[in-house]
Amino acid sequence: MKIWDESHYHFEMRAYYKQMKDLVFLNKSLENQFPFYNWQELLLGGGKGRGHGMEIILHKNKGRLKGNANYAFSRHFRQFETLNNGKWHPYKYNREHVINATAQFQLNNRWDLGLFWTLSSGARFNLPNGYVNENPFTRHYYTYQGINNATLPAYHRLDISANWQKELKNGHGLSFSFNVYNAYARKNPGYIFVGSVVDEYDENGNELTRRNVLKAKSYMPVIPSVNISYKF
Repeated sequence: MKIWDESHYHFEMRAYYKQMKDLVFLNKSLENQFPFYNWQELLLGGGKGRGHGMEIILHKNKGRLKGNANYAFSRHFRQFETLNNGKWHPYKYNREHVINATAQFQLNNRWDLGLFWTLSSGARFNLPNGYVNENPFTRHYYTYQGINNATLPAYHRLDISANWQKELKNGHGLSFSFNVYNAYARKNPGYIFVGSVVDEYDENGNELTRRNVLKAKSYMPVIPSVNISYKF
């Protein structure tokens, strides 16, 4: 719904509620050393889903400085009769809060500068709440209370760009772009896993005590790139 509109700016607000049925879930906990053998047995069907959310958007369309900013809130859940004791659980890829901002500034008829910044809640993951040691009856394993019961740390990054373009006499065009992805080198965790650290060794270097800790794996650091294009 468009609420406010002028020649340079306009403001929008949207809201939704939806229900889903006949969803499918890939139960990776049932995988063996041959994950593609009888893969259909890993699928759970007949799932249900529900979600609701809203979005607020502000655009600036004219002038040397153009851009937009938006905020989105959403919550999504899934339910399968044979999963999580039939209880509803958060959807893995749902990020409850998301803020995006883009801006483009026209320096002159050839150069412009751009930026994109995003901030969002972390994705969901399964956090163990216990550990069972290996024994004569079973191998060691972790225990969990619920599905997707925790969230990764907040995700944010800044991308910047500088662009140059020129129209040549023969009607062709030449353009140059320099981009920096994740300009301030934010180490956004891609996933979290359970690792271990040794707290104490004896005089011979043998382990005395070891404990489990959560470790995060990050990827995609600062990535610069250059693009050159020629239009015929």
